[in-house]
Amino acid sequence: MLWIFPNLTATVLLMFFVARPIRAVGPIVFAFMIIALTGSYLALVLTNFEEGGLFVRFFGQHFGLAAVRNVAFVAIAGLLAFAVVGWFVTHWIGRRYERKKLTDQSITIDSIWFVFASVHCIQLFSNGAGWALVVVPAFGLYKMILAVGFWLWKPGQAAGPSLLILRVFSLGRRSQLMFNAVAQKWRYAGSIQLLAGPDLATTTVEPHEFLAFLGGKLARRFIDRADTFEQRLQEMDLARDFDHRFRVNDFFCNENTWRMVLSHLIRLNDAVLMDLRGFRRANEGCAFELQELVRLAEPRRVVLVVDDTTDTTFLDETLGPGAQRFTRVQASRRRGEVRRTIDAICGAVNAGAVAA
Repeated sequence: MLWIFPNLTATVLLMFFVARPIRAVGPIVFAFMIIALTGSYLALVLTNFEEGGLFVRFFGQHFGLAAVRNVAFVAIAGLLAFAVVGWFVTHWIGRRYERKKLTDQSITIDSIWFVFASVHCIQLFSNGAGWALVVVPAFGLYKMILAVGFWLWKPGQAAGPSLLILRVFSLGRRSQLMFNAVAQKWRYAGSIQLLAGPDLATTTVEPHEFLAFLGGKLARRFIDRADTFEQRLQEMDLARDFDHRFRVNDFFCNENTWRMVLSHLIRLNDAVLMDLRGFRRANEGCAFELQELVRLAEPRRVVLVVDDTTDTTFLDETLGPGAQRFTRVQASRRRGEVRRTIDAICGAVNAGAVAA
């Protein structure tokens, strides 16, 4: 009961907001909601104090609102007031992320700390209004400890090997699970480049991209011509973050540009991982990607993931005479599948370095 009373509500809510399908944006949305709802709660509590009641009545009379004591009005007013604050906070988070002061992982962990600190302070509010401010030093102390820890444990500045990930778009959840498993480990070794698609949209979306979507500016990130692609190449982030992890660089392509982007990325990256589970003759886009790999990539730099759902006959036909030179990983649901894939990628990177 000592744990349930102060923590159960926040724990259940966080389980939804940090669930893998929405983990990339869930913490930001949840933090925004907490700030807005805190405003609503504080507005209701303040009306129980003489000073707070006088302030709310003065505000209502000034704007000609007779029913200022109405609970719904007070709650909505507090919600809207703090929602403005929350909006600026979320945009500040996006700017900090772009400047590499925050990472997707640190945002998730910070959100968890902030939510629990806020919930505890709300529960302590009945002991006095001053308790609502405890969240500031509590969260500040947590951030101070992190800053000191990462200052003592600074990452190297050298860029790691880059990995291009391709896949069959129709795989859906299976593609997402494979990407999550590989990225979780590989991002401590090097960066990942990805042709963005709907199957991995919620997995790879970055905080500033989510905020651009909310602001109606996401269309600017789509590559519609060659000079736009050149700009995106210059914006690629290949350096480690302060938590020693590399980032995922998404390339949002239109129908008339994805082939051009693919060809350039094959040349630029140290290794290529292509998830070919479910590959069939109907997958014309994947067939083109394989042909480009044959034309542009050293076979030793390419890792192909296949399983029983892969049409290996058509795969061999598409790759041509050198089909056996490409590294293949037979996927299964047994333990060790991800480790074999990572080992194969490392082998591809090393083979490319030796060749160079």
